[in-house]
Amino acid sequence: MTTEKYETNDPLWDEDHEVLKNKLDITDPKELALVEERSLAAAYVAALLHYSETHQFTIDDVSFLHSLFLQDVYPWAGEYRTVDISSENIHWCHAAYI
Repeated sequence: MTTEKYETNDPLWDEDHEVLKNKLDITDPKELALVEERSLAAAYVAALLHYSETHQFTIDDVSFLHSLFLQDVYPWAGEYRTVDISSENIHWCHAAYI
């Protein structure tokens, strides 16, 4: 499926509305983008409070931060993706290599 954001063959993709299926049942792409932006801002604050300046990041932190960011929006937040995605201006790593 092709969108302005990325291409994917993800079963969690809502083709009719061109959004990822989400916990909030949001089908408007602009509304979903706004929710994601607000979630990211809140995750920044939470991460600043959670981590010290000397913290050495691990692979577990990647999952934790992703979950912190998107746990209220997507059921798969914090999990590594299993499908490939692509975008016109972004080179995404193949899921098999993550």
